[in-house]
This record gives sequence, C-alpha cells and structure tokens, in this order.
Amino acid sequence: MKKIILFLILLTLSSFSFADLTTVKVYLNTKDVVNDHWTSYISGVGNGYVVMNASIEKHLFCVPDKLALNADNFKNILDDQIEKYGEKINAIPIEVPLLNGLKTTFPCKK
Repeated sequence: MKKIILFLILLTLSSFSFADLTTVKVYLNTKDVVNDHWTSYISGVGNGYVVMNASIEKHLFCVPDKLALNADNFKNILDDQIEKYGEKINAIPIEVPLLNGLKTTFPCKK
C-alpha cells in the first residue's frame, strides 16, 4: 500500500512540473542546447495532432494530400507562431501555438 501511495504522489508531482517544462519560454531558452529533445517532442505532438485531426469529422486543419509533414515542418510552424506573437505567449505550452499554426498554415475550405 505504501508503494502505491508513493507512486501516486510522485506521479502527481511529475505532472505539475512537466507542464512548466514545455512553455514557449523554456523552448526558446533551451532549443539550441537540447535540439534533439525538442525535435522529437515537437514531432510527437505534431503527429499526434495529425492523427487526432484525421479521426474527427470536422477537421481543425487540412494538410494537402500530397504533403507529408515531418519534424522540420512542425518546428518551422511553431517557430513562425512564436515569432508572430512574441513574448506575450512565453508562458503558454508549445502545444498551443503549434496547433494554432497548423490551423492557420493549413486552413480548411468552408
């Protein structure tokens, strides 16, 4: 029982700190040092958005059929959003501007 309680406490603590580690500010301050980490993370988030988007009826963004997005595409989209909005989004997790960037880069026809 003690192990279960300890595990739950550690899980709770780690979930709070992880959200703080993926902010735009942290990304900007560390992307040159731990580029491989960010490339993998952003690629995973971006691919997750692509899969999620394909599974819903009303798509949030519409990538052209002949375009396969990769890690560089996702990072460029994220960096463009950060440049566009500047310091006012420093406290936001990078997942938010990435999704917004996908929506603005690949809008769906109405």
